[in-house]
Amino acid sequence: GALDGLVEISPTHRFEVVPYAKIGAGIADFDRADPLNNDGQVLPGAGVDFKYGLGSNFTLSGAINPDFGQVEADPSEVNLSANETFFAEKRSFFLEGTDLFNVRLRTQGGGNAEGLFYSRRIGAAPHDSGRGHATYFSEPTGTTILGAAKLSGKTASGWSFGALEAVTAEESAKLATGPDPSERSSRVIEPLTNFSMLRVVRELNEGNTKIGAVATGVHRALDGTELLHLHREAYSGGFELSHRWGQGNYEAAVKVLASQVRGDATAIDATQRGPQRYYQRPDADHLDYDPSRESLSGMAFAGSIGKWSGGHWRYGTGFDSRTPGFEVNDFGFQQSADYITPWLYGQYWDTTPGKWVRSFQVNGNLASQWDYSGRNMSREVELETSLTLLNYWSGYVGFNASDTRWSNRDLRGGPLLRRDPAIATFGGLSSDRRKNLTFNLNAFFFVAPASSSFGSNISPSLAWQAKSNLSLEIGPGFAVGRDDNQYVSEVVGSDGEVHYVMAKLKRVGSSLTLRANYTLSPTVSFQLYAQPFFASGAYSDYKDVIAPRALKYDNRYRTFSDDETQFVDGTVLLDSTGDGVANLIVGKPDFRFGELRSTAVARWEYLPGSSLFFIWSHNRSSFAADGRFTPSTDYKDLAKSPGEHVLLLKLNYWIGV
Repeated sequence: GALDGLVEISPTHRFEVVPYAKIGAGIADFDRADPLNNDGQVLPGAGVDFKYGLGSNFTLSGAINPDFGQVEADPSEVNLSANETFFAEKRSFFLEGTDLFNVRLRTQGGGNAEGLFYSRRIGAAPHDSGRGHATYFSEPTGTTILGAAKLSGKTASGWSFGALEAVTAEESAKLATGPDPSERSSRVIEPLTNFSMLRVVRELNEGNTKIGAVATGVHRALDGTELLHLHREAYSGGFELSHRWGQGNYEAAVKVLASQVRGDATAIDATQRGPQRYYQRPDADHLDYDPSRESLSGMAFAGSIGKWSGGHWRYGTGFDSRTPGFEVNDFGFQQSADYITPWLYGQYWDTTPGKWVRSFQVNGNLASQWDYSGRNMSREVELETSLTLLNYWSGYVGFNASDTRWSNRDLRGGPLLRRDPAIATFGGLSSDRRKNLTFNLNAFFFVAPASSSFGSNISPSLAWQAKSNLSLEIGPGFAVGRDDNQYVSEVVGSDGEVHYVMAKLKRVGSSLTLRANYTLSPTVSFQLYAQPFFASGAYSDYKDVIAPRALKYDNRYRTFSDDETQFVDGTVLLDSTGDGVANLIVGKPDFRFGELRSTAVARWEYLPGSSLFFIWSHNRSSFAADGRFTPSTDYKDLAKSPGEHVLLLKLNYWIGV
């Protein structure tokens, strides 16, 4: 859109500085007689945020030792996959004005979390974190951001520029080297690291044509540390082009990206063996696994063309592809490589109100995936319909059928495993969001008949705007499932051969998310977030993969009977009756986990732009090697478990011109 008729406006200098200081204490209610547990620490600190307007079109933002103590905690989870979980950014410095930096790996479709820029890498937990390590006395939960700056803006001639630079500190953990609390040393668990990013976009043809280029770099100071399993250098970048026509309803887009990581052979070997690619797979003849390699390079390609808006019908086609060596997780977020995926999309959308329905749409997707050896790995079809009623209630329901013919991930470095078709259904319901009391519900269910596996979850939520200055929200969640193909371990049996142990996993989880926001006056407000979370997993029907490519599910495994399974001192001994196949010993994986994360923030804006924060955060967790889901016991165990309290007083002062 164009906004005309603005005259006699004098821009401000757009200069502001916000220094802060904080003081607080972290208190852990562990057994103080245990020298490995820290019973308290003082948390002083200071820093500054600033913004400066360079003309009317560009803004320079920066921070020195920024603090995010008042930011809401991440939700709890139990992740049994080999890939990390994506967490949304919540820190204001990285949320403001970062649209130009969010370069996604795809041009259309899902997977929008994957991209060259994942701001959670900056200030994340140390890579060599020893939480739970018996010799670590204390360690930082996050990496200190020594300084960060970003410059972004757009010229009147259609050039957009974005540059970001951040430096994080070297971090160390204290070690307990003996039973005497005075016997301590330290170890570097995160190196001094520099993050850089530059993006340039040129708009032509009244903004209908865009040409862009992007480059990122990560440099780590590893000399003198024991962190040679990390990349010393990581680079990524590429070009993108898009063109719209037909009143902006049609668009064609293409992206070409490249990456390279460098480091010690230990680091590059870990990258080759990582869950995104598994170069070491014994039947991956198209992959060149070299444990002595000191660099790894790859490329990603994506393209799409279609009618994405206007009228009732929208449709398009495209592809997404990544070579096996493509790797951007030092600064970005990426879960997979070694694939080529073409796809088709269609949609019918009607926004003409009828007797009952205000609008509705029907979507359809087709996709198929090949790896770089030319093997067809999977095929998928999905249908979804959604509608909004005249009273502004809305809902959706969908169906997905996937024929995952082969998996090169399930055995985590082992051979290809044949998989079986699965079907899924999902849906949701939302009430009129204009009302003071709103309701939302999302549900999902899938089943894989050949293996008798299934999964389901349901997550309702209720939000109440009790008054204009008070909002409350409650969101319970419940999930239950059974996976007969859950990976357990890769072990060498008594026969000297490598075996891949799988099992049936019965999993149950529940959570309750609570939020409250209360504004006492225009300058005083309170926020509360709390989430108790519980999950359990019980393993049974342990099996050895004996014919991973067998057509029938039962022929792929040798399932150990109860007589062949023994539990001894936290381990599982399989084939203990002397069947002659192999004795396989794995750790007993059953778990019952509970966690509480909470944050309370009181804020007083004592001067315009200047605030005083009082923050209390509390975390506690419990764990037992027991797969039973027992809510009453879980709550009692969590209440009795040790926890951590952090109390902070933070003062900032706004200076602006």
